Amino acid sequence: MDTLLKLDQIASSFANISSFDKEAFIEAHRHPAPTSIRLNKLKSHDLTKLPFKCEQCVPWCDTGYYVNEKPNFSHDPLWHAGTYYVQEASSMFIQWIAHYILKESIPETILDACAAPGGKTQMLANTFNTSTIFANEVSSGRLAILMENMAKQSYTNVIISSQPIYKLNALKHCFDLVLLDAPCSGSGLFRKLPQYIANFNPNFIQNCAKTQNQLINQLLPTIAPQGYLIYATCALSFEENEAQILNIINNHPFKVVNLNVPKNFNICLAEYHEQCLGYRFYPYQVQGEGFFVSLLKKDTTKDDLQDQFIPIQNSYNHKNTMYNKPIINSILPQIKDCATLHINNSYLAINTKSYNYLKQYAPLIRPNKYGLDLGTLVDNKWQPSHEICLLKDYLSDFEPIQLNLEQCLCYLKKNHFNLPTQYKDGIKIIYYNDCSIGSIKLSQGKIKNYYPTSWRLRK
Repeated sequence: MDTLLKLDQIASSFANISSFDKEAFIEAHRHPAPTSIRLNKLKSHDLTKLPFKCEQCVPWCDTGYYVNEKPNFSHDPLWHAGTYYVQEASSMFIQWIAHYILKESIPETILDACAAPGGKTQMLANTFNTSTIFANEVSSGRLAILMENMAKQSYTNVIISSQPIYKLNALKHCFDLVLLDAPCSGSGLFRKLPQYIANFNPNFIQNCAKTQNQLINQLLPTIAPQGYLIYATCALSFEENEAQILNIINNHPFKVVNLNVPKNFNICLAEYHEQCLGYRFYPYQVQGEGFFVSLLKKDTTKDDLQDQFIPIQNSYNHKNTMYNKPIINSILPQIKDCATLHINNSYLAINTKSYNYLKQYAPLIRPNKYGLDLGTLVDNKWQPSHEICLLKDYLSDFEPIQLNLEQCLCYLKKNHFNLPTQYKDGIKIIYYNDCSIGSIKLSQGKIKNYYPTSWRLRK
């Protein structure tokens, strides 16, 4: 079947949505989706050094920019260094919501229930940098992507896990904010992923709606009194969006928060019988893809609690010491408010508050990674982790080496490349355009490449 004909049939199924414009929707799909990036606040960067031109800012995200082309990001060392993250513009609205919540209160504990690939987790960690972020992803394949993307950002307050959502249900009233970027039909991403059009069918919407409802019911008990739920999808159907919000507010003590979104954002209010249920992003109204999001607040108090989670202390009481290693000690003053842990000859730094929550929740979340990996001791010599090497200001004790683009691509592919003979043996931090991208070890003219093998650039 012709793609536009199939798209016409799909668009007709959204006719029950009063704000939906079928003709405008189809016309928007005759044009390519915009490309956008979000800069990493934790790293120094110069927009003029990026291999593409950043045009206008994304209206609802102060670190989001539209790119005037769609380059091969995987061949840009600055992308591998975590200087920026490629993210769809509409989904960056999560940062706007986070700033709205920040004006009301600072959540102590946050759960991103379906966190991969990690863009929304990063925005939460950037906004709530004193909070503890639990990033959960049940898919093992997507978990690897999440861990890589988070490692490039170098957070000390993020704990990553891979638990089925129903197991998190035992953490009653533990999270001040829960983000559910729910699995969905993907009908808002047809420009970005046109293969979704051919595979789309109404039964898929119903199956997704059923899954979303199950996830919601499993997560609502984990939200603390006066806590928040951010519900989001990249779908356009009523069943996956407004219907889910109606189910929440009709059956649970939650109310929808009106965000007073500026009109010039061109974001559409999602209403049902004149009741605000959230916000819709249409690709013909915003410079972005289809997206739905709603912020809800739990309308209960601590006096209403009946089944509070009782923390379980377990074996996550690691030795809290870094010994007397000069290089390690040179890092520590720059990593503020952190517990520094020694685990299986590896060292890491985790926010002190986050470590306390880790000890309480670990038996249930079974963390895969937490904190900032600092490195290991090899033959009683300090070997910095790749994660810490991406933070150039932390490793002044190691000699820097500036590489050109060709050398960097060889490094990222773990291929051989040559260096001048002037460098002495030892570990070196390598840079591209003054941004650290990793480390190597020189020994008698030979180069040992420490770039993570699983991240290796293959093309």
